[in-house]
Amino acid sequence: MGISRKNTVVVDFNVLPKRPSPGEVQKFIRDQLKLDMSMVRNLQMHSIRHQTLIEMASLEAAERLASTHNMKHYLEVEKKKYIIPVFIEDMAINVRVHDLPPDMSNAEVADHMKKYGKVKSVVREVWKKYFPGTLNGVRVVRIELKEPIPSYIRLGDDMSMVTYKSQIATCLHCGHKTHPKMKCSEATSRKTKTTSDVSGPSRHAE
Repeated sequence: MGISRKNTVVVDFNVLPKRPSPGEVQKFIRDQLKLDMSMVRNLQMHSIRHQTLIEMASLEAAERLASTHNMKHYLEVEKKKYIIPVFIEDMAINVRVHDLPPDMSNAEVADHMKKYGKVKSVVREVWKKYFPGTLNGVRVVRIELKEPIPSYIRLGDDMSMVTYKSQIATCLHCGHKTHPKMKCSEATSRKTKTTSDVSGPSRHAE
């Protein structure tokens, strides 16, 4: 059984194109978060997750730190600004929703996604490489899942691809588990029916 972290705030540097140095992390925490070290029990720079984990003396202190500073500060890399997420360590996971129009608000995305679980936050993702700092059409939704999310969902008029860790990939056409190198029987059936509907009446028209 895994050991859960309590009263822990996550400062997420995964949005950056490269890992910040310990000195840069220290400066961000000191100057931006203005952390009261008397309230800190443990501060860990996680080498695998590329996050800094701050265990506070109480849940209230952790919640206050996260709510005050989440998406409020940025780090600059090669003259591009990257807004840094700050959130409570919990059971939520990051779900990436791709291919969304820029005019769709985060509130609309959250409203569509709430059927799959409790939405904690929605943020716009930016390019790390190629076009650094530019929005890339992906929203990162932190959500406590109550049911699996298909690989493709419709948000308004737009079909979007969804990806997250440990996701069971599903077929775009039939919605069932993906079937690599096999034709989708449901998609084939739909195509056949559409062809029949279109060609049938004209062929038999009197």
